[in-house]
Amino acid sequence: TETMLSDLTQDIADAKNISTAEADYYMRPSGLKVYSAKDRRAQSIAESVTTNEEDYFPANKPKVEVGYTMMDYDGRMLAVIGSRGEKKTNKGLNYSMIPRQPGSSIKPIAVYAPAIEYKKVNYSTIIPDAPIEWDKDGDGVMDNDWPPNWYKAYNPDGETVAYGLERSSNAISAQVLMKISLASSFEFLTKKMHITTLDPESDMLPSSLA
Repeated sequence: TETMLSDLTQDIADAKNISTAEADYYMRPSGLKVYSAKDRRAQSIAESVTTNEEDYFPANKPKVEVGYTMMDYDGRMLAVIGSRGEKKTNKGLNYSMIPRQPGSSIKPIAVYAPAIEYKKVNYSTIIPDAPIEWDKDGDGVMDNDWPPNWYKAYNPDGETVAYGLERSSNAISAQVLMKISLASSFEFLTKKMHITTLDPESDMLPSSLA
């Protein structure tokens, strides 16, 4: 609910060209009818999991936190969890809104989606399962030891795009990225996927691997 109210406050502020504080004051007594995509059952299940300390947080480590969101295919937010445990404060720190390193979940939208969009590959394209050549040290000498595949050795015969995506292959992801260029990947993420937390100076190359 807090996430929805926060979004609504920002929408009102943008629409009326006022501050968020003024929008919050306007919203309270205005009699607005607000319709939300919130799925009560999904929200209830998420809350039951994140408040179950005994089963899901057995070590009870205070530094271990949870941020959770559930969306439908149209981008509507169905459930949101801002932190673990019982809610004790309003508008506290919301871990679902804090940018985090996404892990390999970035590969489909940073590499495979733009490569398919730009018709560089399809699901059955054979991609070299091998490290890429790059000047790692900036000394003019090309290296070919990156990236490693953590789950198995390289396959000199190559693999399909579908296989690389299924296995989250580092090498295949990097090879596909080279087909579209770092700049194209970055542009796809920021312009088409509307991701606003990327830094063009530091986030280009790691995006293929997360």
